[in-house]
Amino acid sequence: MQVSLHLSQTLSYVLKECALLSTCMPVVSLGQQARGSRKPANCSLRFVLQHVSAEEKALQAKWVELAHDQALKSEAAGGIPIGSVLVHQPTRKVIAAGHNQRMQKNSNILHGEMDCFENAGRTYEGGPIPWRETVCITTLSPCLMCTGAILMYGIPAVIIAEHDNYLSPGEELLASKGVKVTVVNNHKCIQTMSSWIKEHPQLWHEDVAGNVNGARV
Repeated sequence: MQVSLHLSQTLSYVLKECALLSTCMPVVSLGQQARGSRKPANCSLRFVLQHVSAEEKALQAKWVELAHDQALKSEAAGGIPIGSVLVHQPTRKVIAAGHNQRMQKNSNILHGEMDCFENAGRTYEGGPIPWRETVCITTLSPCLMCTGAILMYGIPAVIIAEHDNYLSPGEELLASKGVKVTVVNNHKCIQTMSSWIKEHPQLWHEDVAGNVNGARV
């Protein structure tokens, strides 16, 4: 009887802990090992399994496609093919979209996410932007600068299309601060970025890729 009671109490405790983890721990996809990396992707992160509904997966795919469209828009204008979209989660409406403008505007600041946030402006539907109700979608792992902006505005979730071409330390930082990080390993985004890097290695290494701590070397 005492053993049975003990097991019951233990099971109850474990269930409570699991429920707590599901609400407060960052959720990160199990990324594949990076090509040329010295360690598996996200190896230092604590993983929590997540059930994603078919509807949610379809929405994520749609948002990633919009971000990829932005990346292609940047490439067509002579820029780096990285795009981003900001979505209001409760309504599923796109607040803003943007793409890397380093080449087009000779800017050190306008990465894909930063351009998206800039395009969002200060207000949304008559009030301040509800940053804490948004999700940021980006075609590539966000650098530390973009990570800082995500944290500053309190964006609670980030969907990363791929980190095969560049794995930023920002991913681990976001997760450690309670941001829900999801990596979907989108093959179109991987191919677009990989092809561009091969064609423009010098331009790629001018920015985040030149930082040994943030690039896959």
